[in-house]
This record gives sequence, structure tokens and C-alpha cells, in this order.
Amino acid sequence: LEVSGVLSCCTAGVVLAVLSPALIFEPESMESVWSTIEWIGNTLIFTLAGLIIGKRCIYFLSFTNLGYLLLLYALLFVVRFITICLCCPILWLFNNGISMNETVFLTWAGLRGAVSMALALSLANSIAEGRTTLEKDNSDVVFFFIGSIVALTLLINATTCGYLLP
Repeated sequence: LEVSGVLSCCTAGVVLAVLSPALIFEPESMESVWSTIEWIGNTLIFTLAGLIIGKRCIYFLSFTNLGYLLLLYALLFVVRFITICLCCPILWLFNNGISMNETVFLTWAGLRGAVSMALALSLANSIAEGRTTLEKDNSDVVFFFIGSIVALTLLINATTCGYLLP
């Protein structure tokens, strides 16, 4: 079918969660198993990404690209804030909505990158198989920006989001 492996795995997980009987899975055991699988998956993705960034993307480190990186980093906050604000009416239907403090926290803490890193890693594979017209150099630039955004969110956002909690 030539569809994304990441989206296929996410869809398979949703289908399994919906169709599996509640008696088969004990919630505590499943939580432990899935936490371990998540940890292993994140470790593999970020290790591969670090190796690839170190080898292919260090050449794109320049003042111009650093400026674009900071602009992109700030733009992602704006987009996330707008998206959360647009979803507020839906949240009011299912819950009591969210406060401004919660909105700020979601905007700050919601930027993570396991899925984006996996998609960026799969882009190089798509180019190698000829399934996209993007050139390898352009995919390296895309990977540089995605990897750098993920690194910034892990170094800045993840270490400071505790200060936003009341």
C-alpha cells in the first residue's frame, strides 16, 4: 500500500485498543509493558537520530540556519498556542475547559519529537527508494531542523516546564 510505517503502527495500536476485550489485558500489567516498549522505542529513535545528525547534518550549522532555527522554534509555539485555543470550545463540551495557565503549560510542554524524528528518519529511506522527488541534500536540511527543534525542546522545554506548574 506504500503508506507510512509510523501511521500504520499508530493505527494498529488504536484498532487493538478498541477491539481487544477488557478481560485479556490487566491495566497495571499493560501499563508496565507499554512503558517499557515506549522507553525502548524512544531510546532507539533518539540514538539513531543523534548518530545521523552528527554525521549528515553538522554541515548545515551556520548563522543563517541558526537564525531560521530560532524563528522556526518560536513559530512552533505560536502555532501550538493557536491550535490549543481553537480546540478550547471542544474541550468545553467534554470537560470544564482549560484555564489560561493550562493553555500556557500545554503550549510550552507539548513540543516533543519522537514521531517527528521517526518521520524525518523515514524521509531518507523514501528518497533512497525513489518514492519522493525531494533531493538528499534537502532531506538533510529538513532533518537538521527537525533534529535541532527536538534537541531544543528537550534541553529547554523539558527542563523548565516544572516552573510553569502551580
